[in-house]
Amino acid sequence: MTAIRIEVLGVPVPQGSTRSFALKKDGAYTGRTATTSDNPKLRAWRDLVAKAASDAMLARGDYLGPYPRPPMVCAVGLDLQVFLPRPKSAPKRKRLRHQKRPDLDKLIRAVLDALTGVVFRDDSQVCAISAQKDYDYDHAPGIICVVYPIPDADRPRGKLSEMVGLVQHGPPSDAARDEHASPPSDRPAAPPSSPEIPIPAAGPPEGA
Repeated sequence: MTAIRIEVLGVPVPQGSTRSFALKKDGAYTGRTATTSDNPKLRAWRDLVAKAASDAMLARGDYLGPYPRPPMVCAVGLDLQVFLPRPKSAPKRKRLRHQKRPDLDKLIRAVLDALTGVVFRDDSQVCAISAQKDYDYDHAPGIICVVYPIPDADRPRGKLSEMVGLVQHGPPSDAARDEHASPPSDRPAAPPSSPEIPIPAAGPPEGA
């Protein structure tokens, strides 16, 4: 499966802390709890991201199966760009960095939860994340997210001590290779080649 590019327009919403409370029915506790987010706009933002992700999954031409497309089951990586509205007091001739709230990790958390079950089955599959937040200088408020599969790599073969030494000290030198080279066999070495006998120069025949 190839990479999935997801673009969402709208003001990104962070996912902060949650609050849980016990449910009652007819004045008695039911033993069940409900969990809500501190930000009331979070659910609408995650639904928007999930809808865009589902559309991006179906837009791939390599899938002809039923709707909806099943999520990835392999390890994945994620590249995320977050664009936030500039304050009205921002200078026009200077590009500011977004050093205020919302925090980048909370923005990432909201996107990951929105993509879970749509692009990948569980956010534990995410093995690599590259993310940044910025003001909307180059893009309208929203996000651009690329999710790509990470294939498994072959393990190096060899003794553990050899692999550790290779990592710590690098490849062996020529002298070390010669030291650990296989000993010479008992077969005697071939004799050196005979020197070439010079051919005498042609001269006048004898008795001339």
